[in-house]
Amino acid sequence: MSWWPSVDEERLDALRPNSSPWRSHGIVLSIVFFGLTAVAILALYALANLWHLPEGVVTAVVAIAVAEWLIHRRRFFGTGIESALWLGALFSIIFALPSSGKPEALLVFVAACAIAGFRVRSAVFGCAAVVLVLSYIAVKSDSAWPATAFGIAAALAAGAALLREWQRPSTERLLGMVMIVMPVAAEFAWAISGRGTLPLPFAVLAALLLALGIRARDRVTLATGALTAGIAAFEARELFDFPLEWKLMAGGALLVVSAVAITRALRGRTAGFVVEPSAVTPYDEALQILGTLPSALPAPAAAPSGPDVQSGDGSSFGGAGAGGGY
Repeated sequence: MSWWPSVDEERLDALRPNSSPWRSHGIVLSIVFFGLTAVAILALYALANLWHLPEGVVTAVVAIAVAEWLIHRRRFFGTGIESALWLGALFSIIFALPSSGKPEALLVFVAACAIAGFRVRSAVFGCAAVVLVLSYIAVKSDSAWPATAFGIAAALAAGAALLREWQRPSTERLLGMVMIVMPVAAEFAWAISGRGTLPLPFAVLAALLLALGIRARDRVTLATGALTAGIAAFEARELFDFPLEWKLMAGGALLVVSAVAITRALRGRTAGFVVEPSAVTPYDEALQILGTLPSALPAPAAAPSGPDVQSGDGSSFGGAGAGGGY
């Protein structure tokens, strides 16, 4: 009995979707089926409440049973249905519990997202668990520093973890999503506190992520470093007492100068980071064009199996003894 796709099956699906025995959907269809399944779970919860049954337990048992049947029998993994069933089952138990209104209730949702994310190997659920931890720290503490520091540390830890090659693509997706989301969550936690600007920690994080991305040749890490640099620039806007138009013009000019400098530094390189396609020989482009010509030309007509011999005097038309056919 297989609890989830093997490493080889996950890697095969990452290269060619729907090439393994497990059934999965794209992002759009997964979201649609997740929403429809969530509506069905809510209906089951309301029906159990209407029948005066323990709605949390009944919904959780039915949802988990259906999810496991779909996973083991129908090989569903990544369709959005089994994910919604597992998360809905755990959330239904939480909603049926008596509420105390304390911040520690967030930790229960953290556990639910972590368990569901581990079972269905969902990067979204795992990242949601980390964001809820940051929310708990922000609610529990009087200062915004702990939550912001946690978000920055989580992003940096995820970027460092991506330096190694993970066997499962789902693990890499989880680390990449945590690395992208946590700087934004940390900035949001600091912004709602209203405690002034904080450009230095985000600038340091951006520099470290860019260094990790260059070392690992990882585009996600580089993109996150650029995003964090934008957050640092946004935080630093209040340090300069200039009109908004001057700030925008200065930012645009800085981007243009940076782009020109990077392009000049990478021009002519054929390994590592490059800005133009490389060619092994000067004739590569001509060979590629010639390789596409046979597919554009019409297929030649089939040659006759033998000579077309016509009986008679050999003349079908023409004048003065000249014939036009043979």
